Amino acid sequence: MVWLFIALFSFSTMVQAAAGDSEELSYDDLVNQLSARKQRPTVVNDSPFDTVQIHAGMGMINSFSTFNVGNSSFTRSETGLEIGLGVDLFSPQWMAEVAWRNFGLTHSGTEEHTLRELDLKFIYRNQLQGPWDYRIQGGLAQRDLQLTDSARDLRVSENTPAALAGIGTIIKMSPNAGLLFDVGGRLPVIQRSADKGSLDVGVEFQLSL
Repeated sequence: MVWLFIALFSFSTMVQAAAGDSEELSYDDLVNQLSARKQRPTVVNDSPFDTVQIHAGMGMINSFSTFNVGNSSFTRSETGLEIGLGVDLFSPQWMAEVAWRNFGLTHSGTEEHTLRELDLKFIYRNQLQGPWDYRIQGGLAQRDLQLTDSARDLRVSENTPAALAGIGTIIKMSPNAGLLFDVGGRLPVIQRSADKGSLDVGVEFQLSL
């Protein structure tokens, strides 16, 4: 009976040892498992909004506007202020911008007129050479004209939609700041308007955030 008990105890001990040995991993197995974990691709959830930049600008414009009032056409030179705010369209080359322009009050003899404008622009930009970039823009404008002439008893008050287009160059002063020089024009999309459009030359400081 004692010998039977000893035999059973020895057999169970051998079985447990064999099971323990089967669970042990060799050095090569450990190295292979670690290498497999390192080689697993890392999933990066990049958002398209991570690279989108906001662009702000402020500058001066010299505009040559043409008006047709009282069966006569004339051109006036105006100097105004432009403030713009733009955002990338999921690309560093394309952006949309809203700009407000104000030319204040302009006098010419007995004539007085004010011109204000709200623009929606779509802009393509790219590097030209060195610190220089170029940009091409197009869009729509809403031009608000108020004109009076006491000598001719004229009074005009109009809001005229217009198409705009332009081209410019930017010299970069830093990765996020630059100076824009551009030239462009605006033409009314309706013919029966005293405002016949303008040719504009401007300079603007731009900052990207």
